[in-house]
Amino acid sequence: ESDAERPCLLGMYYIARQALVRGKAADLHNHDDKEQVYYILEGWGTMIAGDEVLQVAEGDTVYLPRNVFHQIINEDYDGWLSYLVIS
Repeated sequence: ESDAERPCLLGMYYIARQALVRGKAADLHNHDDKEQVYYILEGWGTMIAGDEVLQVAEGDTVYLPRNVFHQIINEDYDGWLSYLVIS
């Protein structure tokens, strides 16, 4: 069974609220053991997900399969780019 044929989020590790001030970025990383969903609570920024560069804003959701390198960046939002990470 391929990853594309399996349902998303087969288990739950944690839900965390995180935030980035203007000019900051999370480390570029991946997870070989879990999927993730990022849900943007406030602000806007850039999300790198594999080969894609996405502009994200309040209300957006990004699904990240296992082993996909990703990073979220607050390049120029004056407030806190706030988001949930659901793993």
